[in-house]
Amino acid sequence: MKRSCSVEIRLLTAGDVLYLPRGWWHAVAASEGQPSLHLTCGIQTTTGADLISWLSETLRSHELVRSDLPRFGTAQEQAAFVDELRKLVTAELEAADLIQQFTAARDATEQARLRPSLPYVAAIPPDPDLSVQLVVARPALQATPEGTVRLTAGGEEWVFSAQALTMLGLLVRGDRHRLADLAEAAQLTLAQAASVVTELVSGDVAAVGGAR
Repeated sequence: MKRSCSVEIRLLTAGDVLYLPRGWWHAVAASEGQPSLHLTCGIQTTTGADLISWLSETLRSHELVRSDLPRFGTAQEQAAFVDELRKLVTAELEAADLIQQFTAARDATEQARLRPSLPYVAAIPPDPDLSVQLVVARPALQATPEGTVRLTAGGEEWVFSAQALTMLGLLVRGDRHRLADLAEAAQLTLAQAASVVTELVSGDVAAVGGAR
C-alpha cells in the first residue's frame, strides 16, 4: 500500500519559536555551513491510560485481583468472577477524589534530580552549617493516625516520628535550610536531625552541601 504525506518546510531565524502539536513527525536541520543552536522542549502529558495503569497496580492489594482467573471454570464461575471484578473496579472509578489520588501518587514517585552530597558517602555529620534541600519536585508529607509522619518522594516512602514533622515540612517546600535551623524548628538535637537527613540522602531524595 502506498502512503502519501505532505512535507512542509519552515525556516526559523533567531528568536523564532515553532510549536509542533503532539504526534506530528518532524526533523530539524541547520543551514549548511552556518552555526546553529536550538532548544527543543517537550511536555509530557498524563492520559487516561496512565490512570488505568496506576489503578491496576493499586488494586493488587485486593485478593480478588491477585487470584487466578477461572479459565477452566464453568461459564457461571467465570461470569461471577468478572462480575466481582467489575464491581471492584467500578467502586474505585466512582471515588470523587480518584484523579487527586492518582496525581498525588504520580507526583510522589517522580524521580529525583541527581545531586550528589560529596564528600559525604555514609552518615551525614551533625554539622550545624550544612545546607539541606530536597531534590524531588513534589513530595507528599502527611501525619498518620498512628502518630507518625509519612514522607513519600522519589518512589520511596519513609515513616518518621511525629517530632520530625516541622523539619520535614520546611524541606518539602523546596528551599535550602541549615541543619541547625531544621533541628531548632523541630526541637531536635543536631544528631537527630542529621539522622533524618541521612535517611533522605541515602534514598537520593535530598542533598547536602556547604554553608549557605
